[in-house]
Amino acid sequence: RRQFIENVIRPRLVEYRALIKGLYPRNHEFVLSLPRANPLPGSTPAGVTLTGGWNALEQKASLSWTECEHPDLDAYEVRACIDGAYRADEDTVVARLPKTALTYTTAHGLAVAGNEVRFRIYAITSVGRERGSNTLHIVRPMPIGLNAAA
Repeated sequence: RRQFIENVIRPRLVEYRALIKGLYPRNHEFVLSLPRANPLPGSTPAGVTLTGGWNALEQKASLSWTECEHPDLDAYEVRACIDGAYRADEDTVVARLPKTALTYTTAHGLAVAGNEVRFRIYAITSVGRERGSNTLHIVRPMPIGLNAAA
């Protein structure tokens, strides 16, 4: 399926790149931010397995993941979607971490009891290839002694 989509998109992307390069100088931000027409060589890293939960002591979400053993691994990114299903096209980058990191704590999106956040960890290579982990759903719990109806 991926190859089919690439075959459909590539001719349009090539036309778009040529148009933008014809309209703007080489150092213009529009030219510099053009997407590649062909992917860089290299393989996509394997996804990691994300686990974690609410840390009541720190009042934050604690995330941990398995190590990505891709030889060209450059970094991990913690990404999140607040309230609702995880949608990669609407996620937010919470943090970019070195390739040695395997844990992270955050209160992103979890300021109030009942807030929900869905997290993923992305393994990213030096040429920008990436693969996301499973989705981890975290809900900030109600304080002890209180309930949602109060």
